[in-house]
Amino acid sequence: MTTAIIIIALIVIAVLTVKSYTKKLAKGCCGGGKDNEIRMGSQINKSDCPYCYKIVIGGMKCANCSVRIENSFNRQSGVSAEVSLDDKTATVCSMSPISELMLRKTVIDLGYSVEGVANVSGKME
Repeated sequence: MTTAIIIIALIVIAVLTVKSYTKKLAKGCCGGGKDNEIRMGSQINKSDCPYCYKIVIGGMKCANCSVRIENSFNRQSGVSAEVSLDDKTATVCSMSPISELMLRKTVIDLGYSVEGVANVSGKME
């Protein structure tokens, strides 16, 4: 009886793994589809922003990953973001201070990890 339960559990895990892998093959590593292929431009100019942060991001593997993160920041009012897949970083500039917690939450909510956050504007929060 115990052997049958273990075999059924292994089959369920195998099926879920194959489904997940198939999704990644079809849509990229982050599961992004057509929605993520277009980079949203920010409504503000980065050079006008007095506050700027550099975020080191873990888990980005493809262009869709970087677009998802960049679009998530650029949807926010008063924020301009650029994400570099090569450097695994996001540069987020804003008209008002953003807490480190909010920067981390934006990235983590998308399924990536934050390896570091630095205030590169020189302005105090």
